[in-house]
Amino acid sequence: MISIIVSVGLDHIDILGKDIKDIARHKAGIIKNNSDVIYLDQHIEEVTNIIKDKTIETNSKLHLVEEDECKNYRFDSQMQYFDYKDLKDIPVNLKGKKQICNATICLKVVEILREKGYKIEDINIKRALSSVVHRARFEKLSSNPEIIYDGAHNPPAIDNLIETIDQYYKNKSKVFVVSILGTKDYKTIIEKLVNKYNDSVFYFTDGVKEKKFIENKELEKVAKEVKRDCKSKICTLKEGIEEIREKYKNIEEVVFIIGSFYIYKEVVSLFGRDVD
Repeated sequence: MISIIVSVGLDHIDILGKDIKDIARHKAGIIKNNSDVIYLDQHIEEVTNIIKDKTIETNSKLHLVEEDECKNYRFDSQMQYFDYKDLKDIPVNLKGKKQICNATICLKVVEILREKGYKIEDINIKRALSSVVHRARFEKLSSNPEIIYDGAHNPPAIDNLIETIDQYYKNKSKVFVVSILGTKDYKTIIEKLVNKYNDSVFYFTDGVKEKKFIENKELEKVAKEVKRDCKSKICTLKEGIEEIREKYKNIEEVVFIIGSFYIYKEVVSLFGRDVD
């Protein structure tokens, strides 16, 4: 009924195509005939034109969502809040401004469904957004030490991660446990992290055996090329998790486990939890 294209970036290039136009065409492939299409406008003309052309071809209606449709944004340690048109002080139980864009897309979906005759009460919208959980996306796994898991695995996601880290933990020392799949732009990811957090400690791992990850030695090599005296350690994922859980207990550092969603099951199992 409704096709949603959240963003178009250079990710999954081994599957979707090697340039932004190819990826846009593949993502536009979800658009059905005579449907509604929501696209979070990134203001990349060639991408927008491809999506517009597809909606014309399929006799569909395009709804562009703009980031500035969110008004009166604020946040605290638990929730984010914003206004959207007549709906005020909407609580969102997720961290980071990117999630406010995602919430706005949800509200656009509600608008379209209401136009089609669906009855969706404002109270239910607020209840849903105030209780929504997104596993592996800036998810707190532990309080002592404070450990955050985020599956950011491409340059745009790393940019969002950095923005969110600075939003909540700007003045705290940071430690990173990094695992990156072989199909990802690992050099750019490492460069962004080391340049931004050049006084932080980095644990480089080679992920889990089920997938082909970049070797931990290669990740460290790239980090040392960015900053020769980068504080780093190479280890297995299990070794890294076990060490940080003991070493950073009762101190101020915040630990971020990042770089892939594929290690999530292994990581949470080391915390004695199961993945539903």
